[in-house]
Amino acid sequence: MTSLSINLRSLISVCSTPLGMESGAIKDSQITASTQWGDNHATSRARLNLKFTGVKRGAWSSRVLDLKQWLQVDLGSYTTVTGVATQGRNGYRPGQWVTKYRLQYSNDGVNFHFYKEKDDNSFKLFDGNQDTDSSVYHKLARQITARYIRFIPVEWRNHISMRVEIYGCEGCLAPLGLEDGTITDIQVDLGRYTRVTRVANQGLNASNEWVTKYKLQYSDDGKNFHYYKQQGDNKWTVRAVYVSFTGPPKIQLIYDTYTIYSMYDCPGMESQAIEDAQISASSQLDGNHSVIQGRLHLKRNDQKQGGWSALTNDLNQWLQVDLNTFARITVIATQGRHGFKEWVTKYSFQYSNDGCVSPYGMKNRKISDSQIKSSSQLDENLSAKHSRLHSKANRENGGSWSALKNDVKQWLQVDLGSYIRVTDIATQGRNGHDEWVTKFRLQCGEDEDIFHFFEDPEDFAAMVFKGNADSDTVVYNALAPPIITRYIRFKPAEWHNRISIRIEIYGCPGCINPLGMAYGSISDIHITASSQLDGNHSASQARLHFQADGYKVGGWSALSNDRNQWLQVDFGKYTTVTRLATRGVDGYNQWVTKYMLQYSDDGINFHLYKEAKSSSAKVPDVLGFYFLC
Repeated sequence: MTSLSINLRSLISVCSTPLGMESGAIKDSQITASTQWGDNHATSRARLNLKFTGVKRGAWSSRVLDLKQWLQVDLGSYTTVTGVATQGRNGYRPGQWVTKYRLQYSNDGVNFHFYKEKDDNSFKLFDGNQDTDSSVYHKLARQITARYIRFIPVEWRNHISMRVEIYGCEGCLAPLGLEDGTITDIQVDLGRYTRVTRVANQGLNASNEWVTKYKLQYSDDGKNFHYYKQQGDNKWTVRAVYVSFTGPPKIQLIYDTYTIYSMYDCPGMESQAIEDAQISASSQLDGNHSVIQGRLHLKRNDQKQGGWSALTNDLNQWLQVDLNTFARITVIATQGRHGFKEWVTKYSFQYSNDGCVSPYGMKNRKISDSQIKSSSQLDENLSAKHSRLHSKANRENGGSWSALKNDVKQWLQVDLGSYIRVTDIATQGRNGHDEWVTKFRLQCGEDEDIFHFFEDPEDFAAMVFKGNADSDTVVYNALAPPIITRYIRFKPAEWHNRISIRIEIYGCPGCINPLGMAYGSISDIHITASSQLDGNHSASQARLHFQADGYKVGGWSALSNDRNQWLQVDFGKYTTVTRLATRGVDGYNQWVTKYMLQYSDDGINFHLYKEAKSSSAKVPDVLGFYFLC
């Protein structure tokens, strides 16, 4: 009798080898982060003991200072992690480092778990650094086996900047369940799509019987099986629900496979793990064709149709899913409308961290002609109003905006109507003609008088964007960081034959409109204070940009300098507050260097403002993810 036993035995060993951050065994491409300040502060600079060199900084530094930042290392395979070490930013004064952080780990880079110690349900808070270059090492009380490790900064000095090393050894993968009976029978039904990367085999224990060669089959449905093949010298990775081993006749098979992660775990459109409220769309035909009908394999049920249907058939329609967390998307699947001959034959795919990617109105004319201006125009048929993306040439439309002169003083301006968070822009050349802009800069402004260039965050020079290489191909540029502005200008820098351009702007409402302190819509009676030095230093003078006038001083001043003083603003109704701005007293060398915020629903019971997931009341150092013009 010929027998085969396939299994993976557990390997438990003490290991504490550096895994490759300092040595470079972990490649730059394996190190990622939520954000980075610029290329010279990139994740590749997060290696322990790395020194600053020229313009290359001595650490990874985040672009944003909040509790959503992370530094992630892909170890490349399942690895037993026994310790971690951190440092601050090398070569920078007054110094930047992370003082507290947490760890997360994951098998798939999508689903992360916070590290906890044995018999402790709280997320472990690690002590970080107290200076720039000392290395702080933590041995993990509970070893973890994972492929991905994330450092989550919780507290920091001056800025989130860090260098790291991870210690451990090659991990051992748990069996999928043949040995312990979780999976039964000879053919292995893995229960879901699973990525199989390796198998192990043995002969029959205590007997001189074994299989010397065998074949492997896999299947999606348990009926139609395919033989595993090799492609050149590289074995194919098998993604399947069913795995079958084929050997000589009458073979007895006892086997197992390595635990691996599923590449095709579905976030939940079909299963409804994604809730109805997480699905939205540009429009819907009616309530029976709503976004919640857009789930895979959903069938028509009475009046409820088997698919989402848009109200209009045009290129402005979209269907959006909020995954509620950062997720790695590997595969998407679509169907048409169940029971009807209606389906989408081609589509584009967009993704976003904040859902702020909607076209804001050039193409769909939400932005009116009167909101689009230019420095000059070649003629009326090539005026600014023809600069809409996908605008087509005809008798009255020359196919784009074209400037009268070809020089760097030309501009195309769009008034967005209110403060908008702009995340992306798109450009085309002139339809039907061999003319386009190859490079351009962007300006933004709060009004039509003062404009600021969008700057490269690395060297603070005006950013030069890549334009077009033909007339009609759309070129997209993401703004990093996004900008919050009302007016935006395109400034051609280089062009092919003539300055001719069509554009679209992508974003969402900015929710940063001034609420009325500066321009007076908040009345004097709604501004109060704990005290005032005298009538010429009153609370009503606390308005931004208030200037000294005669005896009236350019700001509010308290009667006494102590921590019992406060300045209060009554908005008159419930208001969403997203940011604030302060200045010192106009004309005097007096200002507040640090302060706290309180808020209230009734003017009596006040609560101190705290950062997310922080128990300490404070106003964080201001370093926004959005550039405000």
